[in-house]
Amino acid sequence: MKWFIDNAVMAWKNGTLEGKPTGVFTSSGTLHGGQETTILTSLVPLLHLGMVFLGTPYGENPQMMDSSKPMGGSPYGASTIASGDPDKNVKDEEKGQARALGKRVALHVHALKRAQLIP
Repeated sequence: MKWFIDNAVMAWKNGTLEGKPTGVFTSSGTLHGGQETTILTSLVPLLHLGMVFLGTPYGENPQMMDSSKPMGGSPYGASTIASGDPDKNVKDEEKGQARALGKRVALHVHALKRAQLIP
């Protein structure tokens, strides 16, 4: 992601990415490992590129409200706790959240294309 942003000067100058939907997926080694900070920090350059940021609302991801299971995810974007322990795979709920974000971005792309707001 950093490489993409660092090399997006021409896209920024030309407005190539303006109006295009985007979302962020991330992971950290612990439950409080900076997942939300990573997403919010990523948001700034994406907005400078003119992109439309989409998160993962609770209504589409009710599993995020279950505090009995520590897992990644917030309304800012999809995430997982990748502790480095091979016994702790990505949880099904986290995969579901990532799929929901991907679907949300794809639906917005489709709607914007139908409205001829993006090429």
